[in-house]
Amino acid sequence: MPNGSPAQLRNLRPYAKGQTGNHSGRPPKYHDVLRAARLASPDAVRVLRQCIGDPEAPWAARVRAAELILDRAFGKPKEPSELRAETSIPALRIEFVSTSQHTEREAIEGQRVIDALSFDPQGDES
Repeated sequence: MPNGSPAQLRNLRPYAKGQTGNHSGRPPKYHDVLRAARLASPDAVRVLRQCIGDPEAPWAARVRAAELILDRAFGKPKEPSELRAETSIPALRIEFVSTSQHTEREAIEGQRVIDALSFDPQGDES
């Protein structure tokens, strides 16, 4: 049972079929904000690319920046439960290369993230 006084509960009435509570649609500010975000998106991608290429940036930040770019470029990957057997997904193989600038712990953490991202539903080990 919903919380509220009896007077508040009496005011709760469902909309009739085909009726909406927002007759005027989205507010005009929504479109202004959307336009501003789209204008700023090249700068946002530039920042993400700088983060990926910055050897001083933490691995978590670099991996997250890469995920954001890939999600925008190719769409977010579907969950395995959403995939059908006949779905063809090109395999993407990512290999971790350690440099002397990174600690062993960072290398192991980076490899775990890459292994988690290397899921191939077809089972190909190419």
